[in-house]
Amino acid sequence: MRANLRMIAREARVGLGTVSRALRGLAGVDPETLARVQAVADRLGYVRDPQLASAFSFARRAEKPVYRETLAFLAVEPETRYGRLAWLQGLHTGFAERAAGLGYAVRCIVTPREAKAQRALSRQLHAQGIRGVAVCPVTDWTPFELDLEWKRFAAAELGHSLWRPALMRVERDLADDFALMFTEIRKRGYRRIGLAMNRDDEVRRRWGVLAAYLLFRHRNADLPALRPLEDVSGYTKRNLLRWVRQEKPEVIVVNGSEPLDWLQEAGWRFPEDIAVCRIDCIPGRPETGLAADYEQMGRAVVNLLSSALERGELGLPERPGVLSIPNRWNEGSTLPMDVR
Repeated sequence: MRANLRMIAREARVGLGTVSRALRGLAGVDPETLARVQAVADRLGYVRDPQLASAFSFARRAEKPVYRETLAFLAVEPETRYGRLAWLQGLHTGFAERAAGLGYAVRCIVTPREAKAQRALSRQLHAQGIRGVAVCPVTDWTPFELDLEWKRFAAAELGHSLWRPALMRVERDLADDFALMFTEIRKRGYRRIGLAMNRDDEVRRRWGVLAAYLLFRHRNADLPALRPLEDVSGYTKRNLLRWVRQEKPEVIVVNGSEPLDWLQEAGWRFPEDIAVCRIDCIPGRPETGLAADYEQMGRAVVNLLSSALERGELGLPERPGVLSIPNRWNEGSTLPMDVR
């Protein structure tokens, strides 16, 4: 006969609820009891059937999703300030909506920077029975490492700013979409195509935009070869203006809002004097270019966490998977067809 929870409870002389919590790795189980339950489960050859567990969970659902457990949403800002960062607001919106639809609660937590505080957070999450952890991008710390007791958690990263450890992650589809972006710029008639990226952001992207730009130039050798902006002395208005005057691009590929704002302050007109293509367009801005589907990324990471939790797959995976979400094209007013 296949071992089940009742057999383990009888052999270990504990209740069914205790067995369930112990085998799911939840907090609140006495260490001695936990060891006894695990020993009995191993001796009886117990194997949890995640699909059967999922079926029972679904059968018990009412019209409204039944509460499963709580997921942690780690970000660099407190929840009250998410609205200041459009990308973070989008990630959280998608995450919270999908979590609610599956019956999960969400706890928003500010990512601690120091290793000691990170280890303390790990203990707090375990004590509160939180097993699913989503890690949002960190924009100001390089390199960014997170020291949790990973064997207790199913974890996934949004974006790719975490250097260690390697987690399964959901990110923008960078390589394909950047290649299509440069091709689109050329189709619109531009030949002097310049690249002006923030160096720190490029490091976090593993030089993804620069790699796509150099490959594009290699495949389009007939175009003028402009030197990319190198902001070794800082990504500043002064350095950008100097570079634009030296290289004389017809269009610049940028990230963030600062380049367009800096050029406007210096009297440049868009697109009459120079065109702009942005890789991270956000609502309310005029730039044309790529826009990440942050809400879909948030929804997708909940699906990954839910799947791992249902299967009891806690800890760091040997070969973390990567799910790429295509970017959308945002048609603004800064990259028209070039009629010069």
